[in-house]
Amino acid sequence: MSTATDSLHMCVCVAPLYACVYDSREYLRQLCVGQEVVFRVDYTVPAIGREFATVYVRVPATGHQQSVNFAAVSAGWARVRPAAPGSNEAAPELPELLRLQEVATAAGLGLWAPGEGLVRPPSVAAEASQVR
Repeated sequence: MSTATDSLHMCVCVAPLYACVYDSREYLRQLCVGQEVVFRVDYTVPAIGREFATVYVRVPATGHQQSVNFAAVSAGWARVRPAAPGSNEAAPELPELLRLQEVATAAGLGLWAPGEGLVRPPSVAAEASQVR
């Protein structure tokens, strides 16, 4: 899941230092593995040669497409970075993503839960100390 919407930062893509990375990865795995996935490129940043997209999964029961970006932000497993001032590099859903992030933050969901942040779980810290 390396593609994310414009300013959407999936916790799994941030850094292994975040305690939430494992829960975020598991959330995305359960949502996407074995499902039909669709990517819609929202815009391209030529300076870095990267396309930014919205990711959808088809809901088997209804056949409708569900935005993985909306789902991850709503559940608190992704954070949204506002577009840079004066930039036109943003997905059309940015205002709704920001609103969903506010709701998740207020509810203390996912990476917004008390105690989350730049903390290495003990098992990861032990593994890292053995790497040379």
